[in-house]
Amino acid sequence: MTRRSFQQVLAAAAAATRLSRGAAEPRAIAEFGASQRAFTLGNARFRKRLRLAPSGRLEQDFLGLVGGRNWASPASRWSCGFHVRTSPPSGGPDLVFGLAEPARVKFVRHQIEGDPATALELKLVFEEPARKLEYTLHLRAFAEADVIEQWLEVRNDGSQPLAGLDRFDPLLAPLAVAAREACTLYYVQGERYVFGRSGEHIQPYGPYHVCRLGLPAGNSFTLSSRQDSALRRRPSSTAEFINWFSLELAPGGDGLFGGVEWSGLWFIHFARTSSELILQGGVDQCRHDLAPGRSITSPRVFYGCYRGDVDAGIHQMHRYLRAHVMPPDPDENFPWACYNTWYNWNIELREEALRQEAELAAELGLECFYLDAGWYEGSPARRASFGIGLGTWTENREKFPSGIAAFADYVHSLGMKFGVWVEPERVDLSLVDQPGSAIRQSWLAASDAPEAAARGGTSLLCFGNPEVVAWAKETLERVVAAYKVEWLKWDHNMYFICTRGDHGHQAGDGNFAHIHGVYEVMDHLRRRFPRLVIENCAAAGSRPAGGCIPNPTTPGNPAAPDPV
Repeated sequence: MTRRSFQQVLAAAAAATRLSRGAAEPRAIAEFGASQRAFTLGNARFRKRLRLAPSGRLEQDFLGLVGGRNWASPASRWSCGFHVRTSPPSGGPDLVFGLAEPARVKFVRHQIEGDPATALELKLVFEEPARKLEYTLHLRAFAEADVIEQWLEVRNDGSQPLAGLDRFDPLLAPLAVAAREACTLYYVQGERYVFGRSGEHIQPYGPYHVCRLGLPAGNSFTLSSRQDSALRRRPSSTAEFINWFSLELAPGGDGLFGGVEWSGLWFIHFARTSSELILQGGVDQCRHDLAPGRSITSPRVFYGCYRGDVDAGIHQMHRYLRAHVMPPDPDENFPWACYNTWYNWNIELREEALRQEAELAAELGLECFYLDAGWYEGSPARRASFGIGLGTWTENREKFPSGIAAFADYVHSLGMKFGVWVEPERVDLSLVDQPGSAIRQSWLAASDAPEAAARGGTSLLCFGNPEVVAWAKETLERVVAAYKVEWLKWDHNMYFICTRGDHGHQAGDGNFAHIHGVYEVMDHLRRRFPRLVIENCAAAGSRPAGGCIPNPTTPGNPAAPDPV
């Protein structure tokens, strides 16, 4: 079967699925019932209902598939929706759990916007008068996906800074799970290995496999990006676990899945009591002083329900991600079969030889040919560190006498797409503060962590610095346009958390600010070049796909885990 005919089969199957659901078009639901003081969110198959109780508390009284299990625990002492913690330099931590204390935090208003044919957003606004804080909980429901998307905005409306904000979790969901019920957590192990394994640090290479874990009553478990052992690789988002989970109470029965849409440090905590399972999650290892008149917004989390085995939930999640999170495919043949120069040539790139190689790649039916590291000015002709020249992002005319644009034209003439490799977050230190180079010493990330030491004469640029973000936007836009790039391989081989507080972010929020900067650059490129593919190579996947433009059609262990 040809690729095109296979695509036609998929389209026909999707059309048949839509017809089988009935003549009525699917619609998202977001509404407020004044008589019951209840908010309903979801679609014809899946619902979430929040109720403002007479006491002033916010209660979740339904969550699940219509006609299926109700996962909600309305009488929970924790309320629901969000969790905020401040840890000022003096005194103990100050905790807010939704509307658990209605005398302290009060509901103010709501707003509904969007298109029911695709997605509707419900905004719930709360205030804490004593500290003059405003909390806005955003909830988004979809016509086609049985998923709720949720995020939190915290605003300081006072005249004094809010010191030590270190939790602004958009996920707080008490679930009704009786003590007698068996509960299984599914998750994916991340990358548990280090560079340069030797001696006592030799270990099996075993990243990325699905695990399952029983969660008995009275126990808890945390999924997070942290690696706290001596074998830690780097503080990246998938170093320990992938930020996805699925909960199953009985094989083939009702299940609930979710995740955090964030490429930085994150956590999801599962705590079982005698009657509940409390889900809590958001950004990890971030400490921020919120200035008067300023706000901070969490990443988005998502959760949904399914009936069947764990794969049924995964399929539901895929439908949501493809329709509302992932950029649209650049053409009908995507994903493309690609040729990568790295494994054959390393940095020893030569235009004449690569033209011959491109001809062979085209004859084999490959659809994209891209230059890996070594194509840029300053990169040596003979094998050496690929870090030499990082940050120039200008063609190496010694290796490509005709120029990269001419080479791209030749690749295109063979019927293939063209791409290049970049590592924008890393720089050759010999370029810093040099004539002809825009890169300044003040742009470099700094930390006392061991991984912050310069590697191979290179170091990290902090994307929490607005000047770095502006430079990266301009530089990468020039690369894509001038060299006719359709595939941008964005690598990420060196990373640590910047603890500077003098170049655009605070000393305690370096990871949060850096990831936002990376997203801003990726979003800029996707707006400027809607069909550009950005491959998140990220040193074998230590950071999941970045960029945050929504699809325009809508935005303590109880036991050792068993591998599945």
